[in-house]
Amino acid sequence: IATIAHLLSIPNIILMGDLNAHYSLWYSNIENQRGEALADEIDISDCGTLNQDTPTRLPNNGQPTSP
Repeated sequence: IATIAHLLSIPNIILMGDLNAHYSLWYSNIENQRGEALADEIDISDCGTLNQDTPTRLPNNGQPTSP
């Protein structure tokens, strides 16, 4: 599993992307090992997540997700 810990120590950073990491911290209704590892790295850093308590991807067919 890749790590972003080195990026989270950069002052005033905004990190965005679809990391294919599913975890309840960003309102995904499924979780995987990558998402748990990413959430743990965020938790021990001075960073946090900026998101609303709603999925960000609303497909016409299928389940809403939060990339």
